[in-house]
Amino acid sequence: MKRSLLYIGKNSDTLIALALAILISSLDVTGIASATVITSATVVTLGVIAFVLLHDRGTQERTQTAIGSLERKIDELSPVRVLEGDDISAAMMLAYEKTREWVFRGSTATFVRSVILPACADNTKLSPGRTSFKAQLEILDPTSPDACEEYVRLYRRLAESRSSPEMFWTVKGTQVELYATILAASWYMQHFHGFEVEIALTKHVSTFRWEGSSNYFIITQRGPRYPAVIIAREQPRYGIVREQPLYGLFLSELNTSFKQARRLPLEQVRATMLSPTPEIDQVKILFEQLNIAPVGFDDSDFADIIAKSQEHRNPYLGS
Repeated sequence: MKRSLLYIGKNSDTLIALALAILISSLDVTGIASATVITSATVVTLGVIAFVLLHDRGTQERTQTAIGSLERKIDELSPVRVLEGDDISAAMMLAYEKTREWVFRGSTATFVRSVILPACADNTKLSPGRTSFKAQLEILDPTSPDACEEYVRLYRRLAESRSSPEMFWTVKGTQVELYATILAASWYMQHFHGFEVEIALTKHVSTFRWEGSSNYFIITQRGPRYPAVIIAREQPRYGIVREQPLYGLFLSELNTSFKQARRLPLEQVRATMLSPTPEIDQVKILFEQLNIAPVGFDDSDFADIIAKSQEHRNPYLGS
């Protein structure tokens, strides 16, 4: 009985319209009521129906508004967010703005070399209270033509058209990018006090780039035209700021992978002098000491490596 009463209470407007419609139909069929009464009753019924429809529409709009508000709250509270387009660049800038560390696993680390390392070097130089910065980079092995060739083949398969830049990538071009990253890391270690970089070489090829700073973990793929995921290290909830488990789990995964890769002894070559603009002979000595001397490279290739190592151009903005 209670359930029936609740049902009637919630649907009273609809039941009234239904009762009126049944009553008018009965009067019309039996001929008890005049045409004028039937017409008036029909107008009243239509009015009730219109009220019901307007009430339902208002309820639906309020429901949609409430759902939208809830989705926004969930999005704000969630430690994991999906970003696209310019939001990715903004998130990257936020991640490296005040960080004391940068952890990377990917392929050539072009963005790290051209944007992250220069920015963090400037932050270290301009911030008297910050005495150190440490980067840990896991990149492809430039001495492995097979790994570099697999990298080129993968991106050619993923190219959107025959005129896409990936279609013109080469094994040697990939090696040049990798050597440029290693040279840049060595250069920053030598020219900036408290600047530490560790590099490990892998033969594992992936389209994903995994990057972590002191406050954020970001997963990107194939440039800013593709969605990225950002994970905040700390997230306020119910007035309490706590570290998110996913942040630590992903960093732990990168550290484990780094330990399994071939680590370069960069700390042993600090004495190798690199000029403000490194000279070809200096670079050759550096790579020999690291036991990664390029095979089949001439002086023009080394000059290309030097030029790329000194670039501070965002490769995804074209500037």
